[in-house]
Amino acid sequence: VKPESTIVLYDDQGSLAATRALWSLDVYGHKDSRILNGSWTTWQAQGKPVTKDAPTRAATQYAFAAQPNDKIVVSMDQMVKAVGDPSKIVCDSRTADEYTGRDLRAPAKTGGHVPGAKNLNYSDAVAKSGEFLPVDQLKTLYDNAGIKASDNQTIFTYCQSGVRAAHAWFVLKYLIGYEKVAV
Repeated sequence: VKPESTIVLYDDQGSLAATRALWSLDVYGHKDSRILNGSWTTWQAQGKPVTKDAPTRAATQYAFAAQPNDKIVVSMDQMVKAVGDPSKIVCDSRTADEYTGRDLRAPAKTGGHVPGAKNLNYSDAVAKSGEFLPVDQLKTLYDNAGIKASDNQTIFTYCQSGVRAAHAWFVLKYLIGYEKVAV
């Protein structure tokens, strides 16, 4: 991989890991990363070619030149300041049970959500086929959950570890088209 390489990411989990990898590449300034819509599952189901052969590639010395893009990374302090700030929309991308505190996954076993956060499970953006829903449906889904930003608002996404939040970030930024979205 080189700085000018196009990187296509995919997984077999509705693009969950692929969107986290793309977000990470965006944080460090890689310019051309993409997601295979539908992931590996859809690729196989559609009878696309597959192989078990591992290609031979020459090693590269790719070093990220850019400083991390802190515009797409939210700190704990920024999240705390977002509570009650009308210029921020906080999107909890976990399940409804995690949001309400019925499903406790964190080691501290405390439930609930960031005050004022809107909840939309990241997986709601993916069809049964593994592909992302059409953009108009995604907009409606997020709008109905109260996650609709004006030009002067920033959307912060979160979950338990950042993986599901990166999925929501990808949908909001690259599919719906919001400019200011951070994990």
